[in-house]
Amino acid sequence: LVQELQQRIADRLMKRKPIEERWLEDLRQYHGEYDDSVDRALEADKQRSAVFINITRPKTNSWIARLHDMLFPNDERNWGIEPTPVPELTRTAREIAKQAEQVEGQAQQAFDQHNQAVDAGQQGLPPEQLTRAAGMAAIAQRLREREKQAQQTVEFARKRCEAMQREIDDQLTESRYPARSRDVIVDGCKIGVGIMKGPIINDRSRTQWVGEGANYQLQHDNAVRPSFRRVSYWHFFPDLSAESMEDCEDVFERHLPNKKMLRRMAREIGFD
Repeated sequence: LVQELQQRIADRLMKRKPIEERWLEDLRQYHGEYDDSVDRALEADKQRSAVFINITRPKTNSWIARLHDMLFPNDERNWGIEPTPVPELTRTAREIAKQAEQVEGQAQQAFDQHNQAVDAGQQGLPPEQLTRAAGMAAIAQRLREREKQAQQTVEFARKRCEAMQREIDDQLTESRYPARSRDVIVDGCKIGVGIMKGPIINDRSRTQWVGEGANYQLQHDNAVRPSFRRVSYWHFFPDLSAESMEDCEDVFERHLPNKKMLRRMAREIGFD
């Protein structure tokens, strides 16, 4: 299994070499550096000017700031949660209201005919028709009560959506999602590729002191929370034969932990 995985990643490294060369060219252009061939030519001819007029960096930085302001505005959210435009609950309430209106109209029409006949000195509707009209009015009243209950359910769904929106907003802020997204935007503007990994489970425990007066205890909060991570394009190796991420057979990500990461792994997941 290890040999097969090594062979697969080696094949992807070889096939991605032209892409990485293009990335290096983009980064040199951004940082205002010549490639090796131009550097050697400049060193051979000392009379030539070696000044690099960098117009790429300010244009790129301006586009990074513009994209971030457009995609992640400071004064509002770039997303929202609300009940669907034609949810089942709303459609049910509308159907009940329509039925109530029809029944009410029929009952009111019968009562109007009876009253007009009585006012004109004529005999009104037969008692059985009046009884039927009264029954229709009672049915309409029950339908109105059902409509009111359906509307209350719709309002309850709307409040639940607002509560979920506040919870998601808090989680995105806590996971520094806008900051991670800005890093991805920077990568995309520099070389045309930006990779965000998430939402992933962040089970890092938290500690807090809980108590009153002089009696406090240190408690651990092990709640599972979402998190996001910017993935370096140098360490990300998708299936190059796929046209989209959905068509990838598999994806490799190279991890190069430093001392701080190793200490955290040993403390949190029992890494040996």
